Amino acid sequence: MDGKQHLITGAAIATFNVAMYKQITANWTNSAAVDFVTTVKDFIIPQNIIIGIFAVLLYILGLLAPDCDKPYSTLGKYFYVPIEHRTWLHTAYIIIMFAILGIFIRPFIAFAIGYFIHLFFDSFSACGICWFNPFGYKHYPNGGKVKKGHFIILYFNDITAYIVCFVVWLLVICYVLGVMNLVPIFTVFVDTFDSSFESFISLFVH
Repeated sequence: MDGKQHLITGAAIATFNVAMYKQITANWTNSAAVDFVTTVKDFIIPQNIIIGIFAVLLYILGLLAPDCDKPYSTLGKYFYVPIEHRTWLHTAYIIIMFAILGIFIRPFIAFAIGYFIHLFFDSFSACGICWFNPFGYKHYPNGGKVKKGHFIILYFNDITAYIVCFVVWLLVICYVLGVMNLVPIFTVFVDTFDSSFESFISLFVH
């Protein structure tokens, strides 16, 4: 995937999460579960507008940062890291590092999430990635050191990326229609999902 594809898939996921949060706060009956989800949301995207904007920018940066090992990538044209593509910049270590940093500087959690989404979609590309390089890697002629035995091939060209976004945005519309009770089948789907998700979260909160 290139930078444009990572940006549009990341935007679709972010949009879906916003819609899901609105659905949760509107329909969940377990106040402790709602408070938990709200706390998680506020931790990732603080209510302070300045810090929130900073977090969104870091999320976008996280979507692009792993490809800094390519000189002609969206971000690599401005900040290039001269290492082999899909090696150290495509590992879980960086996600863990920024997630820990985010405990102290919260917006960096958003960076870690964006970074994770980038690696998640790259895992389904033609040559995959090795999340814990150098353990269990294999060198592919058309890629970097990736997971040994990788067999999932779902390369995201432009059309596929747009289809993914269309499906995610369609789910967002389903959420909105479910809230407004305009289409019964969507309402049933959303309510069923909400109740199951609420029951799952409720197991961990009181």
